[in-house]
Amino acid sequence: MASFPRLFEPGRIGRLEVRNRIISSERRANTDKNGYVELDLPRKGVFDVFTQGLDAADHTLLGSVYVPDLSGISIHEVLFPYLKKVTYTPSALALTVGQTDEIEVELESSNLQPLSGKKVLDALLVFTSSDPAKAVVGVDNDGKLQITAVAAGVVTIQVERVVGSFAPRRPAVAALIVAPSAPTVTVT
Repeated sequence: MASFPRLFEPGRIGRLEVRNRIISSERRANTDKNGYVELDLPRKGVFDVFTQGLDAADHTLLGSVYVPDLSGISIHEVLFPYLKKVTYTPSALALTVGQTDEIEVELESSNLQPLSGKKVLDALLVFTSSDPAKAVVGVDNDGKLQITAVAAGVVTIQVERVVGSFAPRRPAVAALIVAPSAPTVTVT
């Protein structure tokens, strides 16, 4: 039987209850012989995860994890989430040279944790213009893309995950979903 991280929330959101029982101390879990584990935790809670194993004899803090508002989820999605989808509004802009406009960015993570803001975007994604000589892109303090038209032409706003922003896994993390598609900017 494999050892599994212990989960504990030391008073971050006050009293924790699962099925009318108060969680007042750490919770430990071990996988069964098939690698399955079941652990009841309050939905939308953030918990510290500690691991213990051959390379971490003491209880080493793995990090904080978010428990989604779902009846069940694969534990690797909770322990090692990644940015799954980026949605843009609007998906197209028409600008004149020198004009600046913004595009809102909505993020979806594999564990459904709410994500937004400049710090999150900077940590997880890199936005670029397909032709910086025609339009440049940046992220404002509210986490919106700022597109500035430089010269006439059409560009797309490209996005990539920041290298190292998710844990390696098998099977590999799926390609980033961009919806409805990469925004296009037409500069006149």
